Amino acid sequence: MPVLPSGDPSENPIQKALDVAGLPWRTSRAELVARYGIRRHAAYDWDVIEIDTAPPIVDGLLWPLSAQVLPQFSPHLPATQFSGLVRVAEDALENFRFAVNRFAPGLGPGQTFPSANSIELCWSCAAARLRLLVWPPSMQQWTFTNPAHERDPRLKTACHLVIDTGFRPPVTPTERAWLASFQSVARIQTWRMSANAQPSPAGEDELEYVREPASEAAPLFGSVGFSADHRALIFYGAQLYLIAVEDIVGFHVARALPAKGPGGARLEVNCRTGCGGLEAKRLTITESKGTEDLNALAAQLSREAARPCVLGEYEYDA
Repeated sequence: MPVLPSGDPSENPIQKALDVAGLPWRTSRAELVARYGIRRHAAYDWDVIEIDTAPPIVDGLLWPLSAQVLPQFSPHLPATQFSGLVRVAEDALENFRFAVNRFAPGLGPGQTFPSANSIELCWSCAAARLRLLVWPPSMQQWTFTNPAHERDPRLKTACHLVIDTGFRPPVTPTERAWLASFQSVARIQTWRMSANAQPSPAGEDELEYVREPASEAAPLFGSVGFSADHRALIFYGAQLYLIAVEDIVGFHVARALPAKGPGGARLEVNCRTGCGGLEAKRLTITESKGTEDLNALAAQLSREAARPCVLGEYEYDA
């Protein structure tokens, strides 16, 4: 499918399908909890918000679509990943074909991902994803115990449906001014994405620090720096991250010596968060192959933000 430059659902067939099904993908988690409550998943035994849309996005769901509940997810922002299990027959391939036939007319042929023990089909549009995945019993070479399968054996042949809505908070007028005044400190790694920043859904545990890429942010791709007033730290790699300096606790460099792995370094920023009892989150700014490569950059960011920097103890890359 095409990668579109806009988050407009009218141009995004995946988001449009969510709207048609009545899935409240723009609604905050706090509002979803107030409306639907939290329950333990019948098979997976973890907390979820179950959303029973009418009509369902696809027939044959064993349970309503659900969003997982974890303390690191901000209650002030929407859930961005929903999942379900489609099962209309005893045969895994038949369940897979049934789900494909539901979505292919509107989304096109999709992209397949070869695997020794699974079959996966994925549709992508901008940052939105819709994936179908099955593990046919005939393709399994090893025997293992899955507690969820013990609770409900139907899962062995069900088709897994995973939806990443692609939602990322829009840039505010104040943030737009910060982007316009960006002053680069250094170039950073951009290994996970292309320069239009569209192909990657944002992690739900980082959503409060991520923004929908604005057109004026394009020149910032592959850089870390500050707004001219030093009120915002901005870095643009796997996503466009925009963090108010007042929310920064400090910087940290994780350092790994070669062992089984090659070693390297990871530069992180620690940020205050409004996620209940979770005091701070650690976001990765960039990584490097050299164990000491990021020390100087960490020190510079620390000085400019007036926040402490910690060089982590050496660990072995096992």
